[in-house]
Amino acid sequence: MNRKHFGLAALALVLAAGALVWGLSSRHKAREIQARTSLKDIFQWTGQADKEAAARYLNHSVDYKNFHASVHIIQKGDTFWNLAQKYGVNIDTVVGFNAGLTGFFAPQGSPLLMSNCRGMLHQVAVDETLDTLAARYGVSPTALAQWNTLPGGRVSPGEVLFIPKARPDELTKPMKHLYWMRGLFSAPLEGRYSSLEGYRTDPFNGEKRFHNGVDIAAPFNSRIHAAAPGKVILAGWNDGFGKCVILSNPYGYHTLYGHMNMILVKAGQRVYRGQVIGRVGMTGMTTGPHLHFTIYYHWKVQNPLQYLW
Repeated sequence: MNRKHFGLAALALVLAAGALVWGLSSRHKAREIQARTSLKDIFQWTGQADKEAAARYLNHSVDYKNFHASVHIIQKGDTFWNLAQKYGVNIDTVVGFNAGLTGFFAPQGSPLLMSNCRGMLHQVAVDETLDTLAARYGVSPTALAQWNTLPGGRVSPGEVLFIPKARPDELTKPMKHLYWMRGLFSAPLEGRYSSLEGYRTDPFNGEKRFHNGVDIAAPFNSRIHAAAPGKVILAGWNDGFGKCVILSNPYGYHTLYGHMNMILVKAGQRVYRGQVIGRVGMTGMTTGPHLHFTIYYHWKVQNPLQYLW
């Protein structure tokens, strides 16, 4: 080997060794942070200080694809849905980073641990290995090791790992019920939520009025799908909703689809989940093409965002 080749080989060895030492030192630093904080039990991360310590720990232990954890303090007007959108994640991530949640709303001033990457946190239990965790969450052992800077692929009991794109499976009883509700309906179309359920200023008269569903903005004539199987009990004109379809769905639910341009079903017809029942339009009281979607339970208005997430 000539002097030039020898020098290049030596440089490569130095760089490799440096990368290994950096990875080990980064992981060691993260473990030191964990040892100095209350990170031993993720269900005890309730206060702002706990969650800030957790964010510091994660930002040292997870070093892949620009991952970043931070603490968000709930402000007036914040919802879990707009926070998920703001951070580029989904509701599963919000739930998966905040163990112990019992619902999708938190009081103003409450801290939430957030991430800019979809996934969840898991605390390693005794006898768990990288392979068993990978099988449990449907990810590869290599991906887990990459995301969590795990030299040799070894994990330790009590260690907190980021599981990419996983859905949380350790939930409180109220949250389990909300996840069950999630399975009842699917989104009737893809689009932007332009107005949510609740009180708002009426765009036509400026008065404060209750909006009993969500408005989903979408291009004119976009396909509208049945959010759940059911029977058509109305297919026609319905006051401010214009051309409208109402379905009777299982378990005492009804769904309303308003402002259609075209109705593609008839009263008395049975439809399956996902069936195209109409097209987006501007009929009735509307300022632009969108779908008004309401969910009723025993004819009591529900917040659709409790089901569509």
